[in-house]
Amino acid sequence: MSTALLMDKSKTPTEQGILNLGKNCAFCDQLDFLPFTCQYCKKVFCSNHRTEVAHKCPATTNNSVKANYRTPKNGPSAASLFPNRDADRERVNTLLEQSPGPSTRKSVALLRLKKFLNISPHSRSSSSKTSIGSIFGSSKLRQLAVASKSKTSDILLLKKSAKGDLKVTVPDRIYLWCLYISGDTDVTKIDFEKNQKPVFVSNKWPVGRALDLMADTLAISNFNNSTRDSENRLNIFKVKDGVPELVEPSERTISTFKTGETIYLVKGSIE
Repeated sequence: MSTALLMDKSKTPTEQGILNLGKNCAFCDQLDFLPFTCQYCKKVFCSNHRTEVAHKCPATTNNSVKANYRTPKNGPSAASLFPNRDADRERVNTLLEQSPGPSTRKSVALLRLKKFLNISPHSRSSSSKTSIGSIFGSSKLRQLAVASKSKTSDILLLKKSAKGDLKVTVPDRIYLWCLYISGDTDVTKIDFEKNQKPVFVSNKWPVGRALDLMADTLAISNFNNSTRDSENRLNIFKVKDGVPELVEPSERTISTFKTGETIYLVKGSIE
């Protein structure tokens, strides 16, 4: 059979080739050169009717097909993509407002300083709201505060006997009295005058580096860089206006310490 018999002789070869390029939409019968095949009913549609809704796909009336079409099998949920920021913020604020437990670095070291100052927790009235300042307003603490206000002669003696890093130039030195309170010593028997040691640090250092230097100078075991256990960590306290204050390692010595002051190196916890 001749191939000429199969050709539409009413159309030119050019027109016949163009017609073979596209397909007619099963919904509107419009010729589309970029047709779309529906994955459900397997019919061909133009761009205007390519969606299941547009061509009223009969296959989507089946519930199982609807479920597969509308619900992603393994995709993330909307809740995971758009979390509740207000709820997260509220949880964070709640955690920040919670009081630290007795095992925290500040409270554990503060207990040791309390014991050294002979402050009994039973001396406080249960009916009164006593401030920290009044708790530490004992006669012994007042004596220590007076002792820390060194006279000129005391400062000269301090500068003469202080130990520290000799690389620190004299103009950059801050001279301090340092009293060490360890975790295995009967703190009630520590003699303030005999046990305080003269040291100097650089005014260019952070407090953390000054602590390491003082521990090294006074031959005190220092595990601050290798442990988070509060019983084995050293902490620096100052007594200001009758109130013991924890000095954070991130603070700067130049704005925290003054020559002639007494600072307390406190280590460990008390039972």
